[in-house]
Amino acid sequence: VVSIDLTTGAVTTISGGTTGSGPAFAGGPYGLTVNDARTVAWTLDYNLDALFRVDLTTGAREIVSDATTGTGDSLEDIGTLVVDESAGKAYLTRAQLYGSAYAPNGLIIVDLATGDRVLMDQDSNASRSPLAWPDSIIRDGATGLLYLSDPRMQAIVVVDPVTGCNGVRSAAQ
Repeated sequence: VVSIDLTTGAVTTISGGTTGSGPAFAGGPYGLTVNDARTVAWTLDYNLDALFRVDLTTGAREIVSDATTGTGDSLEDIGTLVVDESAGKAYLTRAQLYGSAYAPNGLIIVDLATGDRVLMDQDSNASRSPLAWPDSIIRDGATGLLYLSDPRMQAIVVVDPVTGCNGVRSAAQ
């Protein structure tokens, strides 16, 4: 995890390698998001199938969720993420090219306190249509709604993280 001074272009390592403490990244961080105060970052590690919390002041790293931290669905093939600190949740996309029974495509909800994971839209609830290939995700801070791009559906999907209901906001004709 690095910071870049936009005026000078200077690059400073915040966490990783010999900078910071805690479990090392195995595949390099990706899918970075920071809190509003710019004091904490959350990032993903593809090789560890893990969600990390990084203190941006000290560089300290901790695993929030992985195969041994929390229970529930695997973090295999995780993609992008957003975090809602007030709700204590992280929302992660997972999209494999072909999907599998082991790690179906969808939206994973991670409890930040316990590391427990739930795949949101893989159930019999008709209001939760499965996502085909969720790619990017953003969170509307005012409404709490999640917006996901799904290239396979050729659509922007809106998800209410409280009810789990989702619907297509915009799609190709």
